[in-house]
Amino acid sequence: VYEKAAEKADNVFAAGYLLKAGISCSLGEHLMGLGETCLLICDRHPSDAFIDRMVAGILDGGDISSVEIMRIERPRCSKARARELAESIAATGAGLVVAFGAAKILDLARATLRCLQPERPSLALVTSVVASNASVGSLAVMYGDDGLPNGFWKLDCPPELVAVDPLLVLEAPPHLLAC
Repeated sequence: VYEKAAEKADNVFAAGYLLKAGISCSLGEHLMGLGETCLLICDRHPSDAFIDRMVAGILDGGDISSVEIMRIERPRCSKARARELAESIAATGAGLVVAFGAAKILDLARATLRCLQPERPSLALVTSVVASNASVGSLAVMYGDDGLPNGFWKLDCPPELVAVDPLLVLEAPPHLLAC
Protein backbone atom coordinates (compact mmCIF):
# COMPACT_ATOMS: atom_id res chain seq x y z
CA VAL A 1 0.00 0.00 0.00
CA TYR A 2 2.88 2.42 0.71
CA GLU A 3 4.37 1.91 -2.77
CA LYS A 4 0.99 2.72 -4.34
CA ALA A 5 0.80 5.85 -2.19
CA ALA A 6 4.14 7.06 -3.48
CA GLU A 7 2.74 6.88 -7.01
CA LYS A 8 -0.19 9.15 -6.04
CA ALA A 9 1.74 11.59 -3.87
CA ASP A 10 1.99 15.21 -4.86
CA ASN A 11 3.12 17.80 -2.41
CA VAL A 12 0.51 20.48 -1.90
CA PHE A 13 2.35 23.40 -0.43
CA ALA A 14 0.90 25.98 1.87
CA ALA A 15 0.72 29.63 0.90
CA GLY A 16 3.07 30.39 3.81
CA TYR A 17 5.71 28.28 5.54
CA LEU A 18 7.44 29.46 8.72
CA LEU A 19 10.33 27.80 10.51
CA LYS A 20 11.12 29.81 13.62
CA ALA A 21 11.87 29.04 17.25
CA GLY A 22 8.92 30.15 19.37
CA ILE A 23 6.54 30.72 16.42
CA SER A 24 3.84 28.55 18.01
CA CYS A 25 3.33 31.22 20.69
CA SER A 26 3.45 34.26 18.39
CA LEU A 27 1.20 33.39 15.46
CA GLY A 28 -1.18 36.38 15.51
CA GLU A 29 0.54 38.60 12.96
CA HIS A 30 0.98 35.64 10.58
CA LEU A 31 -2.74 34.80 10.70
CA MET A 32 -3.93 38.25 9.57
CA GLY A 33 -6.86 38.01 7.18
CA LEU A 34 -7.44 34.28 7.65
CA GLY A 35 -10.50 34.61 9.89
CA GLU A 36 -11.90 36.59 12.81
CA THR A 37 -12.73 33.60 14.98
CA CYS A 38 -10.38 30.68 15.52
CA LEU A 39 -10.78 27.06 16.54
CA LEU A 40 -7.57 25.54 17.93
CA ILE A 41 -7.57 21.76 17.69
CA CYS A 42 -4.97 19.56 19.36
CA ASP A 43 -4.61 16.20 21.02
CA ARG A 44 -4.14 15.47 24.72
CA HIS A 45 -0.38 16.07 24.82
CA PRO A 46 0.04 19.86 25.12
CA SER A 47 -0.18 21.17 28.67
CA ASP A 48 -2.86 23.69 29.58
CA ALA A 49 -0.11 26.25 30.23
CA PHE A 50 1.29 25.76 26.74
CA ILE A 51 -2.18 26.03 25.16
CA ASP A 52 -2.75 29.27 27.12
CA ARG A 53 0.53 30.68 25.69
CA MET A 54 -0.47 29.59 22.21
CA VAL A 55 -3.93 31.19 22.46
CA ALA A 56 -2.36 34.43 23.72
CA GLY A 57 -0.01 34.36 20.73
CA ILE A 58 -2.90 33.84 18.31
CA LEU A 59 -4.81 36.79 19.78
CA ASP A 60 -1.77 39.09 19.98
CA GLY A 61 -0.85 41.21 16.98
CA GLY A 62 -3.54 39.97 14.64
CA ASP A 63 -7.20 40.44 13.81
CA ILE A 64 -8.59 37.33 15.54
CA SER A 65 -11.19 38.20 18.16
CA SER A 66 -11.72 34.81 19.83
CA VAL A 67 -10.20 31.36 20.12
CA GLU A 68 -12.09 28.20 21.04
CA ILE A 69 -10.11 25.09 22.01
CA MET A 70 -11.04 21.56 20.98
CA ARG A 71 -8.95 18.66 22.31
CA ILE A 72 -9.31 15.45 20.36
CA GLU A 73 -8.62 12.10 22.01
CA ARG A 74 -6.87 9.60 19.74
CA PRO A 75 -6.85 11.73 16.57
CA ARG A 76 -6.69 8.88 14.06
CA CYS A 77 -7.81 9.96 10.62
CA SER A 78 -10.71 8.17 8.94
CA LYS A 79 -13.41 9.44 6.60
CA ALA A 80 -16.07 8.88 9.26
CA ARG A 81 -14.03 10.73 11.90
CA ALA A 82 -13.35 13.60 9.45
CA ARG A 83 -17.06 13.96 8.65
CA GLU A 84 -17.94 13.91 12.36
CA LEU A 85 -15.34 16.57 13.16
CA ALA A 86 -16.47 18.62 10.14
CA GLU A 87 -19.94 18.90 11.66
CA SER A 88 -18.44 20.07 14.97
CA ILE A 89 -16.24 22.65 13.25
CA ALA A 90 -19.11 23.95 11.12
CA ALA A 91 -21.21 24.36 14.27
CA THR A 92 -18.57 26.65 15.81
CA GLY A 93 -18.67 29.04 12.85
CA ALA A 94 -14.89 29.44 13.04
CA GLY A 95 -13.31 31.26 10.11
CA LEU A 96 -9.91 29.77 10.91
CA VAL A 97 -8.84 26.37 12.19
CA VAL A 98 -5.38 26.08 13.74
CA ALA A 99 -4.33 22.45 14.15
CA PHE A 100 -1.44 21.84 16.51
CA GLY A 101 0.48 18.60 16.89
CA ALA A 102 2.08 15.80 14.94
CA ALA A 103 1.05 13.84 11.85
CA LYS A 104 -2.20 12.28 13.10
CA ILE A 105 -3.85 15.52 14.20
CA LEU A 106 -2.61 17.35 11.08
CA ASP A 107 -3.93 14.62 8.77
CA LEU A 108 -7.28 14.64 10.58
CA ALA A 109 -7.52 18.45 10.34
CA ARG A 110 -6.75 18.45 6.61
CA ALA A 111 -9.21 15.60 5.93
CA THR A 112 -11.87 17.37 7.99
CA LEU A 113 -11.53 20.59 6.04
CA ARG A 114 -11.71 18.56 2.83
CA CYS A 115 -15.17 17.48 4.01
CA LEU A 116 -16.17 21.14 4.42
CA GLN A 117 -15.29 22.20 0.88
CA PRO A 118 -16.09 24.41 -0.93
CA GLU A 119 -16.99 26.66 2.03
CA ARG A 120 -14.22 25.62 4.38
CA PRO A 121 -12.51 27.79 6.98
CA SER A 122 -8.88 28.79 6.54
CA LEU A 123 -6.35 26.30 7.90
CA ALA A 124 -3.07 26.84 9.70
CA LEU A 125 -0.97 23.87 10.80
CA VAL A 126 1.52 24.13 13.64
CA THR A 127 3.62 21.01 13.58
CA SER A 128 5.48 19.68 16.56
CA VAL A 129 7.62 17.40 14.42
CA VAL A 130 10.02 19.13 12.06
CA ALA A 131 10.48 16.11 9.78
CA SER A 132 6.77 15.39 9.37
CA ASN A 133 5.40 15.52 5.84
CA ALA A 134 1.83 15.68 7.14
CA SER A 135 1.81 19.46 6.96
CA VAL A 136 2.63 19.71 3.26
CA GLY A 137 1.91 16.33 1.67
CA SER A 138 -1.26 15.70 -0.30
CA LEU A 139 -1.87 12.30 1.31
CA ALA A 140 -3.41 11.65 4.70
CA VAL A 141 -2.81 8.30 6.41
CA MET A 142 -6.16 6.65 7.07
CA TYR A 143 -6.78 4.37 10.06
CA GLY A 144 -9.21 1.52 10.59
CA ASP A 145 -11.33 0.83 13.67
CA ASP A 146 -8.47 -1.33 14.96
CA GLY A 147 -6.18 1.73 15.10
CA LEU A 148 -3.88 0.43 12.37
CA PRO A 149 -3.09 2.33 9.15
CA ASN A 150 -5.16 0.95 6.28
CA GLY A 151 -4.67 3.34 3.38
CA PHE A 152 -4.34 6.89 2.18
CA TRP A 153 -6.70 9.68 1.21
CA LYS A 154 -5.54 12.18 -1.39
CA LEU A 155 -6.41 15.68 -0.22
CA ASP A 156 -6.54 18.75 -2.39
CA CYS A 157 -6.90 21.43 0.27
CA PRO A 158 -3.53 22.87 1.24
CA PRO A 159 -3.29 24.92 4.42
CA GLU A 160 -2.91 28.66 4.20
CA LEU A 161 -0.03 28.54 6.68
CA VAL A 162 2.37 25.94 8.07
CA ALA A 163 4.45 26.87 11.10
CA VAL A 164 7.25 24.68 12.42
CA ASP A 165 8.58 25.45 15.90
CA PRO A 166 11.83 23.59 16.69
CA LEU A 167 11.46 24.51 20.38
CA LEU A 168 8.47 22.18 20.60
CA VAL A 169 10.73 19.21 20.03
CA LEU A 170 12.95 20.36 22.89
CA GLU A 171 9.95 20.77 25.22
CA ALA A 172 8.34 17.43 24.29
CA PRO A 173 8.09 14.71 26.92
CA PRO A 174 10.87 12.14 26.32
CA HIS A 175 8.41 9.24 25.85
CA LEU A 176 7.02 10.96 22.74
CA LEU A 177 10.48 11.06 21.13
CA ALA A 178 11.65 7.55 22.00
CA CYS A 179 12.36 5.16 19.13
